[in-house]
Amino acid sequence: MKIKLFVILQLITLGAFAQKGFKLYAYQQEISGGASKMVADPNGNIVSANQKQVNYLFYMELTGDSVPEISEVWINGVLYEGKLKEANSPVTIHQKMSIEKDPVPDTLVRSTNNKVYQLIPLSSQNPDRKTNKASKANEVCIFYTLNSKKYKIAKPIKSLERIVNQ
Repeated sequence: MKIKLFVILQLITLGAFAQKGFKLYAYQQEISGGASKMVADPNGNIVSANQKQVNYLFYMELTGDSVPEISEVWINGVLYEGKLKEANSPVTIHQKMSIEKDPVPDTLVRSTNNKVYQLIPLSSQNPDRKTNKASKANEVCIFYTLNSKKYKIAKPIKSLERIVNQ
């Protein structure tokens, strides 16, 4: 009896995390080259701050008119705050240069009648906070509330072509 109750509770919990009509698009784009950023160390010495820079591009596609409230954004095991900004579809970026004068756009989110939001990860929030299993096992894991119900969506991040600054 206890096992049946446990299984039923697990199914209810998992059902609360699976929402239909919601799609996450997750991309990352490494930036390299360009002028070296110089900063001062704690002793006042000027040092190079050449760290690997990555742009994260996250988009959420939703059916219906409700706007989700983002509670947690985990990227590679690090907790960030998240801000939503309405976006027009299709979402395209120009990352590949063509022989012609105009760059060739890549489509990140196809044209849709659904609402599309850009999820902007902001500063890391509480870096000492322990990750949970879902955020450890996935490159991006987003916890959000929609219509008073809590949800989670997780998926791998697709890498785009690197940007090389001059």
